[in-house]
Amino acid sequence: MVITKSVPSAQIMGSVDTHKDLHVVAMVDQHNRIAGTEFFPATRQSYRQMLNWMASFGYVNLVGIEHRLLWRGATSLSAERRYRGA
Repeated sequence: MVITKSVPSAQIMGSVDTHKDLHVVAMVDQHNRIAGTEFFPATRQSYRQMLNWMASFGYVNLVGIEHRLLWRGATSLSAERRYRGA
């Protein structure tokens, strides 16, 4: 029996710029090209929408979250990611 592992065709990374009232997200491919950008209100419902939007690009290898001025919302986003197993 041969077991094969599916390898994503593109390596996708995300970056979240946190602000008090909204977060700006950029998705970048392995060639450092911007695959998409979007902004989301800093609410629990929007965190779920943000994660779903990020997942729409395929397998996300890495997500960087700005922490210089870590707003309470970024902490909630991290908790939401842990809850979803992301």
